[in-house]
Amino acid sequence: MDGDAETLCELFVRERADVAGEVVTETSDLVLCASDDDSPLRAVAENKEKLTRRVYREDITEIADCIEAAAEGGDPTETTARVQLSADEWCLFEFAVYPAGHFTAETGPIFTGRNVTHEHFAAQRREVITRVLRHNLRNDMEIVSGYLEIIRQQCEHADQSAIDEVAAVADKLLSLGEKMREIDARLTDSNNRLRRVNLRETTARVIEEYHAAHPAVTFRVNVGDYVIAGNSLVRDAIAELIENAIEHTTAADEETVITLTTEERAEGSKIDLTVVDNGQGIPQGEAKAISEATESKLNHSSGVGLWLVKWITDSINATFDITQRTATQGTRATLGFRAAEGLEDGDQGFAKLQQRTIIRSELPDTESADIVTSTRG
Repeated sequence: MDGDAETLCELFVRERADVAGEVVTETSDLVLCASDDDSPLRAVAENKEKLTRRVYREDITEIADCIEAAAEGGDPTETTARVQLSADEWCLFEFAVYPAGHFTAETGPIFTGRNVTHEHFAAQRREVITRVLRHNLRNDMEIVSGYLEIIRQQCEHADQSAIDEVAAVADKLLSLGEKMREIDARLTDSNNRLRRVNLRETTARVIEEYHAAHPAVTFRVNVGDYVIAGNSLVRDAIAELIENAIEHTTAADEETVITLTTEERAEGSKIDLTVVDNGQGIPQGEAKAISEATESKLNHSSGVGLWLVKWITDSINATFDITQRTATQGTRATLGFRAAEGLEDGDQGFAKLQQRTIIRSELPDTESADIVTSTRG
């Protein structure tokens, strides 16, 4: 690549891109020549290595088609691809390919890349919120309308249970609307920086709260004295899992058992908190929707609680996995946190972790078209 092109790539990175480099049209390769100083791809750029080697294999064809279209049409083209930044970090990049001669007659084909993972998560969150508001609220309003009609027909001798049902549904709608507003506000709060969180103390406070509200529920707790990277949202994630276990069971409170345990992984650098209940179990479609972070007409979650847990773990660089128990009824949910003991003191260590967006440590073969958002690490 000539000096002018390298200068152009550096300019792109400074102004509007995270990476930039040369396009090798003959082999459909992207050779990285410039990267943000803090990016894990900086060493790749300094050595002018092929960024294509970091692209998920199923996305290579999309990049090749993009390069070919730019060369044939003479205009810039765009595509998205999953890129491995480091051993445990996959992100979604939006690539733009500029054909030879687009900037000057001497300039060869150039590409730029922008990490759009956070935008992808935000769009997904709003898609789920829209689904809940449009689908769940519409169904509940039909219930309200139906019972109101009963009341109208039985004005003088209205069934008290029907009136109670209307009041309950109305309260549910108000609660859901408030919860959705709170979710969006909490997850977009600029003050949600990572810090040290004592997992045992946080879990104990949540259990104390729910035990007071449901004294007949049995809690079995064996949570180690671990310090993790997180913020106040850790409490919300644990609370949502416990609330989900209590609300979505057909058993009476005195028959409900919720077990919370911890386990070290990766030589103590990761801490798993597992919440197991003996309820009716999460439907397979529900678990798949959350674990793969996808929604479809045939496969979507009925509420927002578990999605809130997923969004929280995404925001604090943690993982979330939920499955049905194999030996008996119930659900097993695991939150995977980063241990804070191994981080540097002060804000610097947490700031680096805050910048990282773990997608999945290994991308599996799957039918999901959206595995970029999977956090089952």
